[in-house]
Amino acid sequence: MQLTYQKLKPFALSYLTAPLAVFFAGYLRAPFAVAGLAVLAFAWWYAVCKTPQVKQVGQEEQGITLSVPKLVLLFALMLLWGYLGGQTGFFYQNSDWGYRNAIYRDLIINSWPVYYPQKDTALVYYIGHWLVPAALTKPVYALFGLDAAWMFARMALWGWTALGTYLAALNLLVYLCADTGKKQGIGLLFLIFFSGMDILGALYSSRLPDLLAYDAMHLEWWTNDFQFSSLTTCLFWVFNQTVGAWLATVCFLQEKDCRNYLLLGTACLMCGPFPFVGLVIFMVVRGIVLLAQRQKGVLQSAFSPANVLVLVVVLSITASYFLANNAFGYSVLGETVAGNQAAQQTFGQNVLTSLQKGMLVFYLLDAGIYLLLLWRQNRRSWLFYTCAVSLFIIPFFKVGQGCDFCMRVSIPAIFILMTLCARYFIALVGTKWRDGTLAQHAVTILLAATLLIG
Repeated sequence: MQLTYQKLKPFALSYLTAPLAVFFAGYLRAPFAVAGLAVLAFAWWYAVCKTPQVKQVGQEEQGITLSVPKLVLLFALMLLWGYLGGQTGFFYQNSDWGYRNAIYRDLIINSWPVYYPQKDTALVYYIGHWLVPAALTKPVYALFGLDAAWMFARMALWGWTALGTYLAALNLLVYLCADTGKKQGIGLLFLIFFSGMDILGALYSSRLPDLLAYDAMHLEWWTNDFQFSSLTTCLFWVFNQTVGAWLATVCFLQEKDCRNYLLLGTACLMCGPFPFVGLVIFMVVRGIVLLAQRQKGVLQSAFSPANVLVLVVVLSITASYFLANNAFGYSVLGETVAGNQAAQQTFGQNVLTSLQKGMLVFYLLDAGIYLLLLWRQNRRSWLFYTCAVSLFIIPFFKVGQGCDFCMRVSIPAIFILMTLCARYFIALVGTKWRDGTLAQHAVTILLAATLLIG
């Protein structure tokens, strides 16, 4: 079966916009719901049907071929990946699952919007990933009770998560031009196993025994102040923020212009405000690059009908919902809570504190060494420099008392870094070792060695 981005795009956008559609239908009064759903439908149609026409020879859309058995096997792999991360509840679930299961259950058993009269507060959280399976489960709960509904809900969430990772994987293979079985295998290996060199960080911090203890089992906490979570860590611990962000990111990488950016961004926002911030960084930089290159139609695509309508209706409503979250009372540049009488850190003080806590070592081990080895091949790529700079700057910012900002805003950038590494090795497929230079061989060996450590 021949797959291209244009063939996958309707399915990817349907997956990304479905939580928004359910949110509007279930959470808003009728006039706002109708307006939001109408704009969503228009933006989906505009993104799918109003594709920029490729007029130059040699710029036709690239595609890959996957047989039906391979497609089925890939979906089974995504099901297994999610299952090992705790989906279904039949396998080990990490400590964060307790909170996530409670949110999911409340979305099923309570009317929407979810409100807790005992505490006079509403559920304001990045609930997007649960909305579709929760909506499907509500009739089961009404007819058969909580026990049957919870079993159905776990299966529905597992399937929804697997579908999202499946669409992300297919789009990744298309983006990487993985047109052979070997290239496809490389792409999937990177998607599942890509990580920073946290084992070296654990040894550096002398915390390896503690991190390998049963109640920890998490090498990425070798520094308590920063973390770039690996892709599998993201799926296992924060699947609700991860799956939509991956799919939105890989769709963004394949967009020819800016006309659909706000639709992709808002869909990402519904599942996670922090990954949304990370994705917006790349969108803004690409817009600036296109303007600097004096490409035709940049402003026209930026102010496309879809972007304008999504901004005015969809993004404004979604952002208003999240602004009700108490977490926005925290300082962005410091570590203190708004309203606290303690003096907040200035940004300069926060930078100095971060550097004193070993931020440079963290950056080198989790991203910097990979980026140095990839520089020559990507030295003219705005994507490479945006990835490198954003990953360097993100750890200096904080929202709240933990390092969630660093861990989650970096999700799109880490995904993009993974694609850069995968591209390097996919480009080697079919080449002969003797045709390369000594410097190229050294980079390949070093990059392979560091990735294996990760």
